[in-house]
Amino acid sequence: MNSLLEQSHAYVALGMIEEARELVLEALRTDYNEEVFRPLLVELAYKEANFPLAASLGKELLARGFECPHLYEHTALALRHLGQSSEAASLLIRLGEDRRNSWKTYQLACFLSAAGDSDEAVRHLLISLPAFRSDREKTWTDGDIKMLWAKLAEGDFELETAHRLNESEFDTLREWRPEPGTKWTLDPANYSALPDELRAVMRFDLDGEAYVLDYRKAPAFSKLAEQFENWARSEVFSNQHNFDCARRIAWDHVLNAQPQYALATWQRGDLCAVRHHVMWALANDPYRIRDFAALKELAPLIEECSRMIDSDRNFFSKQSHAHLLHKSDPETALEILDSLPDCWRTHPLLTQIRGHCLENLGQPKEGLACLLSACDQSPQDAAYFLNAAGMALRQGWKDIATTLLAHAPVSAQHYKMWLRLKESLDCGQPCSNYPIRDFRGQPDLGGHLLEENGTLLSGAAVETS
Repeated sequence: MNSLLEQSHAYVALGMIEEARELVLEALRTDYNEEVFRPLLVELAYKEANFPLAASLGKELLARGFECPHLYEHTALALRHLGQSSEAASLLIRLGEDRRNSWKTYQLACFLSAAGDSDEAVRHLLISLPAFRSDREKTWTDGDIKMLWAKLAEGDFELETAHRLNESEFDTLREWRPEPGTKWTLDPANYSALPDELRAVMRFDLDGEAYVLDYRKAPAFSKLAEQFENWARSEVFSNQHNFDCARRIAWDHVLNAQPQYALATWQRGDLCAVRHHVMWALANDPYRIRDFAALKELAPLIEECSRMIDSDRNFFSKQSHAHLLHKSDPETALEILDSLPDCWRTHPLLTQIRGHCLENLGQPKEGLACLLSACDQSPQDAAYFLNAAGMALRQGWKDIATTLLAHAPVSAQHYKMWLRLKESLDCGQPCSNYPIRDFRGQPDLGGHLLEENGTLLSGAAVETS
């Protein structure tokens, strides 16, 4: 069986579809494993661009209980070519998350986009993107995803989608630019959008399973080839423009949500999380201080933040920049801290950053003294205790770390870093960092909250927060 299977795959790779089909039919006539070979007929029909046959045969096999992931994929792709995007998406959803690799997850995002479900499309696109960092071109030339950017640019999406659009993975997506010599590939949506004269010079590439320019009909540097190049570049720039519009709207949506997040975390008794939501909003736009004015519970914190802004309009953007640089360039981070008004020099918010800078400059004792001072000044802020304990463990000062965790506010136990520190203490190893996402106003502050019974508690990205 293996030799027949390998030979049929070799024929497919060479574009010899009829020869591959004969082998598959021979295998089925001689009672080889039907569940292995019959789905290949769907793939072969798809490779021949016989989408009606691929779709009907694929659906028949799935109804009979065939469960091959490739069967789901080729049936869904054929359905998409036939304009049946919702049914195509439902097939990949039915396949299940545990059996969908990054490519199938990306395909699902495309199908959902074409079906008009932009929120779910963004969710699955974000899941798939890390696997395609070296192939960003496809996202910008994808006709299905093109529909997504156009719809999102209208601003009609949920707050959860706004958070996803703000994730840093989408920053890397935006970095791609078309270069000379880019090989453009088109899916059915883009192929249908081509002007008639360009559609006439395209061919369906079996290997890439996409439409490409047929250079026999439009030789390189010909007028038609140049027209197609200009069309493709124009499509990319239009898509990126819509993407930029969508992200600006998403950023505003998230900024608008910060007061409600701050109030919710205050009610859960987490000063660190409150501080993060307020400061992130003010670092982006100091005039956002007015958005928090109605929150009487936060009045002392907001009044203090207002005084900070009055002393330096860019106080929180500078503080955020210093925090960003404390590992990579601690000297510059210290210069930024020293440029802020003297009246705030000993504030725990700045003292904590100074402590991390000193540690990274080889002065851990002085650095820890800064963090201990922050703990004394703000005993209800979990971040100071957790960061001080982390620094102590990195230096091997286990007793100090244990004492700090014993005196930390209860809210510290809502953080994943709390568990990491406890595990490090139990096994006797220095605390190491764990991966974090950029904090961009998310209600989970970068994914560092513990969950209890499926409900988010409170917390912050407290590793050097």
